[in-house]
Amino acid sequence: MNELPFKLPKYHKSRTRYSWKKSGLNMDNFEEIYQEYIIATNCDLCGKQFPNTLDRQMEHCHDTHEFRNIVCNRC
Repeated sequence: MNELPFKLPKYHKSRTRYSWKKSGLNMDNFEEIYQEYIIATNCDLCGKQFPNTLDRQMEHCHDTHEFRNIVCNRC
């Protein structure tokens, strides 16, 4: 795994899986998306750097529940 720019809380992966599944997201490729999510340092849309883990959001289609981008709270 790549070196993370910040420390993840204990049980982050399991809580993230639960949260995404509860939101109705497609979990077919969870591992791939999760790895991309935790190493993301900048917004995919505007390029703003994430100061901490709370500033990242997983942008997805609400109709198909498919993942699109990892974005900042503003985007």
